[in-house]
Amino acid sequence: MSAFLYDIVWSFVAALGFLTLVFAYGYTKKRYDIIDSAWGPAFIVIALSLVVRESNLTPVTLALLLMVSAWGIRLSYHIYSRFRKSEAEDPRYIELRKKWPKRFIPLQIYLRIYLVQAVLATLVSLPVILIIGGTILPLVTLASLGIAVWLVGFCIEIIADAQLRIFLSAPENRGKIMQDGLWAYSRHPNYFGEILLWWGIGIMTYGTPYALIGFMGPLAITLLIVFVSGIPPAEKRASTKPGWKAYAKKTNALVPWPPKED
Repeated sequence: MSAFLYDIVWSFVAALGFLTLVFAYGYTKKRYDIIDSAWGPAFIVIALSLVVRESNLTPVTLALLLMVSAWGIRLSYHIYSRFRKSEAEDPRYIELRKKWPKRFIPLQIYLRIYLVQAVLATLVSLPVILIIGGTILPLVTLASLGIAVWLVGFCIEIIADAQLRIFLSAPENRGKIMQDGLWAYSRHPNYFGEILLWWGIGIMTYGTPYALIGFMGPLAITLLIVFVSGIPPAEKRASTKPGWKAYAKKTNALVPWPPKED
């Protein structure tokens, strides 16, 4: 277990080092919301740092590295595309800072946002740390199952984001609610896909003495999305649009399910 704890510290330092560079960029541009685009790559940095340190590149660890990289790159590109089109900082961060003391704002941003993100990225990455760090030897059958679950979640997230992007790109849909495709079965299918793919990674640790620790990662991302940074702010923004109440009444918040009859 001591080796695992060292891997956790190593992963946190790697994530914090990367996010510190991102903070420096945000500070020069006065766009601290760049942290959203760096969330996915922070996981890639953790995984790569462990591969470099451990030299533990088995077929399973290679597959996991590719999974984390594919997810992180896609998510970063998806968010950065929005960041690049906007000249103003995300209002969420502006509103957040209004509640803070007025002194040492950059330092507060670093400690309250960037440092916390490094902690959260390390927590969510626990199954990745367990496997790539060499603390456990995944069972081949369960590793295959985990990869399959991850693939389903990844595809759902890609399709949901693509459907939403196409919908929002049409001028006639401005101010309207997306209710077609996967969005007819879930109000947040993209978040469902993200949660599912992380549970797929968690499954890869099942059957080992450290499975409970491994599942802490997907549990953490689930709680964050459902109760903190995912669904709540998204629902708050959508609730001001016409037709929201009817849509919310008939459509599940997260898990895709046939819409309820009126």
